[in-house]
Amino acid sequence: MAVSWTSAATYHGHSDLRWEDIDLDGDPDLAEVHFSDGKAHIYLNRDGVLDSAPSWTFDSPHVGTAIAFGDINGDGLPDLVVGNSGDTSIWVFYNTGEAPLFADGFESGDTGSWSSVAP
Repeated sequence: MAVSWTSAATYHGHSDLRWEDIDLDGDPDLAEVHFSDGKAHIYLNRDGVLDSAPSWTFDSPHVGTAIAFGDINGDGLPDLVVGNSGDTSIWVFYNTGEAPLFADGFESGDTGSWSSVAP
């Protein structure tokens, strides 16, 4: 199978990609974090066709080069974890199951212990 897709944005440098069925519609969606533009993006897959523009974007001067998914809060939805290149924290975004895809918020490990923080 050949896959072809073009994003509306242009990128260069370090990045990380992950496929995950974020909206639980049976199609794998694309998550991308890009160090050079300081953003993490989610591109939804709609019946086998990826959106060319992101459905969700997180913008920070410290976005790192790693992303991961897991059901962090136990609600059955894949939550997003974004690494931080600017300090020792990570961001955890809880999947809302509806638009917008992820609630604002993060958990930080700056002090050696975990705490839930709302921006």
